[in-house]
Amino acid sequence: MTNPHTIYRLATELRQAASIRNWALVMQVDQHIASLLSGLQGATLSPAQSKAIDVLQTTHRQVNAWCHQQSDVLREKMEQTRNNRERAAAYATFMDEKDLG
Repeated sequence: MTNPHTIYRLATELRQAASIRNWALVMQVDQHIASLLSGLQGATLSPAQSKAIDVLQTTHRQVNAWCHQQSDVLREKMEQTRNNRERAAAYATFMDEKDLG
């Protein structure tokens, strides 16, 4: 049986990896969580294990929401960078045409 401490440790590792924005580590911990949950499928859980799973599930949902939020922020920054680049290119073209004329 899986020790509740192991489940709590995974929740902590997931939270910490997300807090330092180590996305590779977030994915690695998430894979460990998936493996652990697969191993527990169909098993009868002790009350301590059930509580630990609840904490893990809550943590996972929070980290997932935060990751989606960070993805949206990154998408907006990339869009802004692309727009700025297009404006700079248009300005440079305008200045070149003005200098030639």
